[in-house]
Amino acid sequence: MSNASPAEIRLRDPLSETTRAERRSLLAISVIGLIIVKTGLVPSKISALGIDFSFTDQVFLFRALSAITAYFLLAFVIYAASDLAAWTHAIFSATRERIREEQMQELDSDLQQRNIRRAVEHEIASRLGPAYSTLRLSVISQIRALFDFLVPVVIGLWSIFATFTTHPPTAPKSPNPAANHANA
Repeated sequence: MSNASPAEIRLRDPLSETTRAERRSLLAISVIGLIIVKTGLVPSKISALGIDFSFTDQVFLFRALSAITAYFLLAFVIYAASDLAAWTHAIFSATRERIREEQMQELDSDLQQRNIRRAVEHEIASRLGPAYSTLRLSVISQIRALFDFLVPVVIGLWSIFATFTTHPPTAPKSPNPAANHANA
C-alpha cells in the first residue's frame, strides 16, 4: 500500500497517459469541427488530389466529422471513467489507511500522550494556516476533476451537435438570371 496521504493523492494527476492522449484527440477534433461550422470553411475541393466535393459530399464530411468526434468522446469517457474510479479509490484507501493508523496509535498510547500529540498537531495546523486544509484540497481536486473530465465531454458534445446539425452553404446564386437557369 502507498504511503501517500489522501491530500497528496488528491493533488496528483487523475488522468493516465492513455486518457490524456484521448482527451487531446477529442479536443483537437472537436475544435476543428467547431471552427469549420462557425466559420463556414467547408472544403469544396482538394486541388492536389483533383477532388471536387458536391453539396452531398460536404454533408457527408460534416457527418463523418461528427462520427469521428463521437468516437473520440466515447473513448475518452471510457478511459476517464476508469481513471476517475482508480483516483477516487486511491483517495478512499489512503483515507481509510490513515484512519486505521490513527486508531491503532491511539490504542497504543495512553491518554497523556494522545493529548500531547493532539496539541502538537493542532499547533502545526494553526501555523500552516487554512491554505493546507483538507477542505481546500478537496475543492481544488474537485475543480481539477471537473476540468479534466467534464470540459472535454461538453466540448465534444457541442462539436458533435454542431457538425451533425449544420449543412454546408449552397452554391451562391449568380446575379445573372440566365446563369442561374443554366445551372439548374
